[in-house]
Amino acid sequence: MSRHALSWVTNIFFNNVAVASFTRISDFLIRTKVPPGATTGSILVHSTYGNGTDPEVFVVPNGLTPRSVD
Repeated sequence: MSRHALSWVTNIFFNNVAVASFTRISDFLIRTKVPPGATTGSILVHSTYGNGTDPEVFVVPNGLTPRSVD
């Protein structure tokens, strides 16, 4: 995934599971949490100007599934 113009990001998905929120740190960095229910797969970023998929596969260790923590 190209690491530029991240200021235009509108949504982020971990293997088709949307994140609840994210913070733009800069045009090159976004901070977010893995959403509950996410599984091993791609990270997709939607932006005003199109979509991008990270070439690296996001891996949930040992088949675990992230969950909500209140």
